[in-house]
Amino acid sequence: MTQFKNIRFKITAASPVSQSAKALRLEPMGRGYVFDFKPGQYVEIGFAGDAVVKTGEQAKNFSISSSPSTKEYLEIVVINFGRFRQALFNAPVGTELNIAGPHGNFVYEEGSGSPVFIAGGSGIAPIMSMIRHIRAKTPEKETTLIYSFKSVKDIIFYNELRELAECAQNMRIVFIETRLSNSSIALRAGSIQWESERLNEKLIKQIVKEPALMNYYICGPYEMTIMTGYILNNLGVPGSGINTDLW
Repeated sequence: MTQFKNIRFKITAASPVSQSAKALRLEPMGRGYVFDFKPGQYVEIGFAGDAVVKTGEQAKNFSISSSPSTKEYLEIVVINFGRFRQALFNAPVGTELNIAGPHGNFVYEEGSGSPVFIAGGSGIAPIMSMIRHIRAKTPEKETTLIYSFKSVKDIIFYNELRELAECAQNMRIVFIETRLSNSSIALRAGSIQWESERLNEKLIKQIVKEPALMNYYICGPYEMTIMTGYILNNLGVPGSGINTDLW
């Protein structure tokens, strides 16, 4: 796949997707479509022209959360943390950016078996690209998402995930809230399954009928990703069925 350097994009929309995260819509300038990429890949982003800021870093990597079938724009998730990310989080609509990519081998493979996606925190971003791609191309495919987060305020894409759980056929969503609080009680009605214990062998076997036969895509904090890999190995999942994106 062709990789591009310093393609100029601009921010055309910024939408809150959690208390500390925004989804930025980035549209290409000088060309009418987004370059090809695979679901799960990332791009390198830097400020351009008058938008250059003194953050101590020239550019940073961000996973693409939009589907490859969306050609009008790229979407990324930006957390309000760190100098560069804070500058991008607060950048106004119209800000110009330089983008290089796509990069990365953490990609959803077409034609593979039923996928189980396991995300932690902002690791939901590349997973959303995969899920959106499946919903657009093969909505009949059985799909499971296990999404772990500390508390309700950390849930990214809650509204879209709730709608998927309620309306999309063949889509199962499980939330794992590791720091249980009363603030989540009002959200627990509906089609999303909520759990409070950390992911373990017993919980995976409750969620996935035949865990050794599935294909897993894991993205989240380093320790979570490594531990989940060990758990899946113990359940008989071969290494070829475990795809990880390590931060």
